[in-house]
Amino acid sequence: MHQSSTFRRPRRHGVSSRLGPPLGPLAAGLALVLAALTPVSAAAAAPDRPREAAGAPAASAAANPVPFPGNDGKPHRVGWDDKSLTIDGERLTVWSGEFHYWRLPSPDQWRDVLQKLKASGFNAVSLYFFWGYHSSEPGSYDFSGVRDIDRLLTMAEEEGLYVIARPGPYINAEAGMGGLPAYMTTYAGEERTADPQNLAADLEWLEAVNAVISEHQITDGGGSVIAYQVENEQIDNAPKHVEYIEKLQAAVKEHGITVPLFHNDWGNGHGWNAPGTPGGSQLDLYAFDTYPLGFDCTGARGRLEDFESRIRGYSPKTPVFIAEGQGGAFTSWGRTFQTTECAKFVDPAFIRQFAVNNLANGVTMFNSYMEYGGTNWGWTGDPGSGFTSYDYGAPISEDRSITPKLVVHKEFGYLHDAVTPIASARNVTAPAVTVTGGGPVKAQQRLSTENAATTSVSGNGARLITLRHPDSNDTSTSRATFPLDLAVPPKPPTAPAYRWNDSDTQALKFTGSWERASGKTWTSGDHQDDETFSDRAGDSLEVTFEGPTVRWIGPDSVNHGTADVYIDGVKKATVDSYAPSPVFQQVLFEANDLGEGEHTLKIVVTGEKGTAASQGTFVSADAIDTGPSPDTSAGTYPRVPQKEGTAVTVAGRDAKVLVADYAFGPHRMPYSTSQVLTHLSAGRDLLVLHGTKGEAGETVLRYAAQPKVTTLDGDPVEVTWDAARKDLRLNYTHGGTRTLRITGDGRDLTVLITDRDGVATAWQLDAGAHDVLVTGPELARTARIAGTRLDLTGDTRRAGPLRVFAPAGVDVLTWNGKRITATRDAAGALVATLPGPGTPSMPGLTAWRTADADPERTAGFDDSGWKKADRTTADNPRHGPGAASGVVLDTDEYGFHEGDTWYRGRYTPETASTSVKVSVKTGTAGHAMVWLNGRYLGAQGDGTATHTVPAGVAEPGRQAVLAILVRNMGHYEDWSSDGRSKGGRGLADVEVPGSGTVEWRIQGAAGGPDPADTVRGIFNNGGLYGERMGWHLPGAPDSSWSTTQSFKSERPGVRWYRTTAGLDLPEGTDTAVGLRIDDDGLRVDKYRVQIFVNGWNTGQYVNNVGPQKEFVIPSGFLKARGENTIALAVSAEQSGVGPDAVSLVHRGTVLGGVPGGQNASPGHGDLFGAARSDE
Repeated sequence: MHQSSTFRRPRRHGVSSRLGPPLGPLAAGLALVLAALTPVSAAAAAPDRPREAAGAPAASAAANPVPFPGNDGKPHRVGWDDKSLTIDGERLTVWSGEFHYWRLPSPDQWRDVLQKLKASGFNAVSLYFFWGYHSSEPGSYDFSGVRDIDRLLTMAEEEGLYVIARPGPYINAEAGMGGLPAYMTTYAGEERTADPQNLAADLEWLEAVNAVISEHQITDGGGSVIAYQVENEQIDNAPKHVEYIEKLQAAVKEHGITVPLFHNDWGNGHGWNAPGTPGGSQLDLYAFDTYPLGFDCTGARGRLEDFESRIRGYSPKTPVFIAEGQGGAFTSWGRTFQTTECAKFVDPAFIRQFAVNNLANGVTMFNSYMEYGGTNWGWTGDPGSGFTSYDYGAPISEDRSITPKLVVHKEFGYLHDAVTPIASARNVTAPAVTVTGGGPVKAQQRLSTENAATTSVSGNGARLITLRHPDSNDTSTSRATFPLDLAVPPKPPTAPAYRWNDSDTQALKFTGSWERASGKTWTSGDHQDDETFSDRAGDSLEVTFEGPTVRWIGPDSVNHGTADVYIDGVKKATVDSYAPSPVFQQVLFEANDLGEGEHTLKIVVTGEKGTAASQGTFVSADAIDTGPSPDTSAGTYPRVPQKEGTAVTVAGRDAKVLVADYAFGPHRMPYSTSQVLTHLSAGRDLLVLHGTKGEAGETVLRYAAQPKVTTLDGDPVEVTWDAARKDLRLNYTHGGTRTLRITGDGRDLTVLITDRDGVATAWQLDAGAHDVLVTGPELARTARIAGTRLDLTGDTRRAGPLRVFAPAGVDVLTWNGKRITATRDAAGALVATLPGPGTPSMPGLTAWRTADADPERTAGFDDSGWKKADRTTADNPRHGPGAASGVVLDTDEYGFHEGDTWYRGRYTPETASTSVKVSVKTGTAGHAMVWLNGRYLGAQGDGTATHTVPAGVAEPGRQAVLAILVRNMGHYEDWSSDGRSKGGRGLADVEVPGSGTVEWRIQGAAGGPDPADTVRGIFNNGGLYGERMGWHLPGAPDSSWSTTQSFKSERPGVRWYRTTAGLDLPEGTDTAVGLRIDDDGLRVDKYRVQIFVNGWNTGQYVNNVGPQKEFVIPSGFLKARGENTIALAVSAEQSGVGPDAVSLVHRGTVLGGVPGGQNASPGHGDLFGAARSDE
């Protein structure tokens, strides 16, 4: 059995022991100061709960949490079947958003994000746990301060959110080393396998983090953790990976994890690690990740696909579970665009299409990756995946602003919460759609299988009908109608049953040089695992068929081009089947209005690309399908919508989900062509419907006798009573918000009909025993009822109206703790006006002081206190030794894992040195600068470069000193399990012809893996002279520095700049502040800037690489009312380069927010003692 790991307090000792000259003695009492600032690391036993760290806000949620099974203190049973998860037998649709706590290093604001998720309809949050963020040395784990995951899990419970826990050990996440600690780069064995050394470390981490997670499980009554992921996106199911993940599963169970376990397959075409399969022997659920659009935010979008039958083939007894569904995309170094382009690429239209497609495919467990992206502060990020901003184009932006994408997620979160029959629905035959104008429309239908008598009009089960274009990138606008028969529709086969497979060459006539393939990795998702393909212009496929409907089924892929499609000799379309990644069994073309009789389909290869990014011009045929005539029998409703001249509009890249045969409370709704946002009882029964502005809507409600319809506000609706059916039909055009009251059958119904803009400011909140509906503000966070008073919290970005539907008896409103004057409108809602914030001004950054900061480059610098780099072997052969130097120079081997590292090599030339050949490993966008005897030789990026030595710089027989500064941009991930994360950092080798023996010394971050500043931690600092001297910290002595108005370098090297900025942000507001660096934008000048705000490493600007210019400052770094220290470390590869200007930027203010403050963290005096003159 794995032995218990040691949990210890990080060492506290004098900084002088970890810093070489020229630092002098430090003040006594440092250990006591740090002990006061930093809580003790977690012990083997989980910490006492609940608790808040010192200074945490007394938020209303902490005192009066949202009641749900995750915080009632009682154990609950988590179950599942093929339809959904269950809690104590009650079905639960899991609607989750991904949040990375380390990317918001402001623990007070964790609650802000969690409240935004909850208010926007999410009932769960998914949390990776970043091992390397908590562990800088083997056996030491820090769960305090910005790493306090117990506090995070407690907050999630208080805010009414279930938790999907994902502690790795490997998490990927575009995090440094994929979440592994950097000290593992030195291990000899293969990561993510059962190699003994690596596995022992993995199990030790799991034991440490599971000691906290296990105390928050819903199954034990400790909290809201409902599921647990083991490892992350294994690249394959090779035996070594199967063995490894099963050992992890066994350990997790030994650690007391009792909630369902799963692993996230990296795509939906594998079925790896499904329960009961190799790698899944102890897993309970199957889950997969899907990023349909790809990650090129200025490229072509991929297409959506159907996947339910494939997933159920892998795991027929578990819910359809998307552990990571695309919510945005990351942006890498050197791109020509900012993260804003990713928000446009993965836009609200895609979010809606994706949600609708997932509903159609039976997804009842969904996690949006990312929902809040955040910031790769310090050196926490993977350099291969991105720069400082990890905004991700996510629905909640990096500065925590709400975007239109969050509004779309709210539409579907509220729908899942209100229309609970979704959780038990099965796939059934969809109604045949008649389309006028635009492209084809694909309909799919699901039928609830439980509680039909109480949740449907007919007693046969509530339904969802989804409508979208088969090609999700189709930009045409279509008008669709369909028949709706409320008799039970038949269940379709669980796997596609197409009329002809591509192998049926009797029916399918291939002309030209087509080839057929089967059993390949690239045919694994095809029907019957085969396809027929060609890229030669003029090759054709022809088939004759009977009936009005035909479909061409085939894959989209990275090397596909276009084909012309003909029906009965008439060209109907040119189809482009390119996609950024393979997508199988797509409906590439569909016609369903051909009429009865014989028809001919012909597909002709053009030999041309439809998308420039394609790698080829292939066209593939997987199957051809035909269908019966549309059902035009009388049924219940021969045509929906019924009003002549209207239709359901499916605009370009749009999708619709319609609810039909649905009963809620005493109310019965045969169908609505508007989307249901929610229904609730808040003093009155409410139904909220929405649709696209300008589009027609039709809603039918059933009553025993004709009811009375009163328009209370907004435009009137057209009312039709069908006495035969007992149907009340409402017709209208979406635009603005209107309120109706329908009186009939003894219980009134208030109907709000709005558009998608109206959804943005509509909020359904859990007030305990009742729900309330709030409209108007930017955000409504929480609601609590105390007698006749309703206490609301939320945000306003400007002054505006407030409208509240609350239970009977509530007549007093407070907003953010202040009573507001409210009256009642015609609908009985309480209405008031809310104030907005002012616009704070940002101080100018003008009083800069500056100092040179690279004495290490000079020949006479005293490096006697530095470590010797003299190892001749490394356990990890990727770390050396260098072929020319004969020694191991890798930074990780000497405990310097992050940021800059200095090397100094002494040698006596045997001949005159003419060149120096330097090999460095920096990671993407890194660099190195080289000096010989204080003479600058040049700079280089990752790789090998030869630097010319000017004559006279190094003479034979006289000692020479080679000084090299290497910028380590972080450790790569290891997504492919190929050891990339262990590739090494710093110097790899140095060749100096005629040098003789070179004696190397190395200096990185002060203290290496055990820094004095344990609050900010190892990711905050590298080994620049200014960092080791504490020049990034508040209170650092800079009075002797020169003043300056310019950031332009006088010579190549490193220079520091410091200033202060006084902020006076109003109490009760939440203001996002950024720091902007301006340059000409040409990316010619070669320099980079490390940005420190109050000692925290806020970002990395690389002028010649780009693209980021503006950096969000996490609110925990800032003193909202007081003086803030800004320090810049500018590393210039040339003379005369540097920023044109540096400024603070106001990114937005709301009145409200979550109370919070600056992170408690040490200043210069705490770490270095009393101020002393500069050295």
